[in-house]
Amino acid sequence: SIFRRRLFDSGERITEFISAGCEAIFGYTTEELMDHSLWMSRVDAHDLETVVKPSWQRVRDNGRDSITYRFRHKDGDIRRIATRAIAYRDDNQQCWIITAIETAIEITDV
Repeated sequence: SIFRRRLFDSGERITEFISAGCEAIFGYTTEELMDHSLWMSRVDAHDLETVVKPSWQRVRDNGRDSITYRFRHKDGDIRRIATRAIAYRDDNQQCWIITAIETAIEITDV
C-alpha cells in the first residue's frame, strides 16, 4: 500500500492519497482510511507511542525513516506492518509531505 500525508508544523495530519492495496493489508477501504483517526485507533497503543509518533520526528529530521508496528486488521487479527517513508519540506504550506510504502510482514493471533 502507498500513502501520502501532509504533516503540518501544528501537528495536524492530512491524508492526501492511499492506494487501493490498503484493503489487502489493513482490511479497510481507501475511503475508510482517509480518516486518519481510524488508522491511529487501530495501531497498537504501545507501538503508537513508542514507534509511530517518534518516527514522525525522525522523518522530519532525516527526510526518511523505516519502522515496524502492529495494526489491528478489520477482521480482528493483529498484523505486523513494515513502513518505509520519505519526506520533503514544503515551506509554503509549512508542512512535510510524507510518502510511504507499507507491507504486512506477519500475521499473528494475539
